[in-house]
Amino acid sequence: MNDKDMLNILEDSLLNTVGETLESEGSETETLVDRFVSLFELVKDDCVLSSLPYFKKEAPTALKNSRKEARGFEKRSFKRWEPSFDHLQMMWAIAQELGEMHGRAVKAGGEEDSNPVMTALSQLFPRALLVTQEIIHLLTRIIHEAA
Repeated sequence: MNDKDMLNILEDSLLNTVGETLESEGSETETLVDRFVSLFELVKDDCVLSSLPYFKKEAPTALKNSRKEARGFEKRSFKRWEPSFDHLQMMWAIAQELGEMHGRAVKAGGEEDSNPVMTALSQLFPRALLVTQEIIHLLTRIIHEAA
């Protein structure tokens, strides 16, 4: 049984029940929402009983296809993002080298940095590099494992 046939069974069941219910109830003062809720309750069990065997039968194939599509996405994602991570790691290495060069220049001059902003940045910079490196490693590992 294909998907179209399954939907036709559900639609027929719902339409038959709606038709029968509306004919038998006539024009009561019940709101449309209340009618829908009561109609849904009437067809719910029939829908479950008529569709559940089909879904159980199709589940292994659907899961296999879904997993295959996910693996394809993961491989494409890795190919797509790998150059970006390479560039990010390159920028991290450059930032580390520049930070070390600045630190050596200040130390070689025998003076403390007189600019308070630069002093604060020189204190935060190594920590920022460490955190950035950890994030890069985590994200890269996740992408490698997914691929």
